[in-house]
Amino acid sequence: QTEAVFKVWAELTNRARLANWLPVFGRGSAFMDKQRYAAPKKKGKHAVEIGDHWHVGRNLTYRGWHMLSDADYWKTIVQESLALRPGDPGSMSLYTGSDHEHRKLAQHISNEVKKQKRDPKRGVSDVWVRKGDQHWLDALHYAFVGLRRLGWQPEV
Repeated sequence: QTEAVFKVWAELTNRARLANWLPVFGRGSAFMDKQRYAAPKKKGKHAVEIGDHWHVGRNLTYRGWHMLSDADYWKTIVQESLALRPGDPGSMSLYTGSDHEHRKLAQHISNEVKKQKRDPKRGVSDVWVRKGDQHWLDALHYAFVGLRRLGWQPEV
């Protein structure tokens, strides 16, 4: 998957690249991720932007820039935002769509849930457990990260 994403990115025109179009990847405790997010402590040749649970870094394998996000953190933000009453600070409302579209979106968003896991050596930690497709949850989390990079701050 990563190779395909960077291939598309490499084929973008210079204009699109200059507009800061970047591949985005989440890192977290879920099934396929297994690679926890590690925030860089300072900017340097491998991290040119550092934000709130995200950073823009260099991918040495594909010789390109990418944005990495803390998937566990941002999926929590998405799910908590949807759980708030519409209009309340920090809430997220759904677009006008058919019942079928809303059911499908709700299914994707709820197909991954955060649970606590007890490890005798590390204590209690949060893990995300998947029970089906959750691509739209990933898409929402990437949208939140992109908005944050562009300076958006949710109302709290």
